[in-house]
Amino acid sequence: GEVVLRYRGSKQRSLQALDRVRAHLESAHRVDQAVQMRALGIPHGPGEALDVSWVDLASDQERSGRLLGRLVPLVLVFLVVSGGLYTALDLFAGEKERGTLETLLTTRVDRGAVLLAKSLAVFMFSLLTGWLALGSLWATVGLGLVSAPVSGLEVSGVSILMLGIMLIPLAAELTSLLAVAAAWAPDARTGQALAIPLLLVALVPASLGA
Repeated sequence: GEVVLRYRGSKQRSLQALDRVRAHLESAHRVDQAVQMRALGIPHGPGEALDVSWVDLASDQERSGRLLGRLVPLVLVFLVVSGGLYTALDLFAGEKERGTLETLLTTRVDRGAVLLAKSLAVFMFSLLTGWLALGSLWATVGLGLVSAPVSGLEVSGVSILMLGIMLIPLAAELTSLLAVAAAWAPDARTGQALAIPLLLVALVPASLGA
């Protein structure tokens, strides 16, 4: 006989149920094989008598979304922080070291405008880094220029567009933390030391999501 068990590869609970059912079937086959062969006179074991086919109901796009949902947030958080880190250090802590920040603050320019301009510069560099990473993902895997590391992996233009939009508030939040750390640091070396714990803290929610 043949039994078809359908599961959805994009759902964690479905995959857990798949593993449990598969383990129970394999265990039952091993335990009952000798008994069935002696009692029924069947020349083959239950694993040969029962042909089981496993059918994944999830589409390639659903499986791709599950995989990308685990990896992309981690990569984007790391790239956004690393992309804006040195910009923030140069604009805040770097100017302290060079002595140009004091000169700038003595001008008639509003201090809030100075802070806003510097923060926007850090934000744009971080956002550009994330967008370039998404563009590279689309240009390689999405257009099929390189072979995907996982068979059936699909990256659609709509997914890249949605990720690019969601990257805007993420970059704004992370670059705000970078600007605070860089402004508080007395020099660039101290700012780099402060940025490492900030990066680890930012990776925690992305790791939990993965």
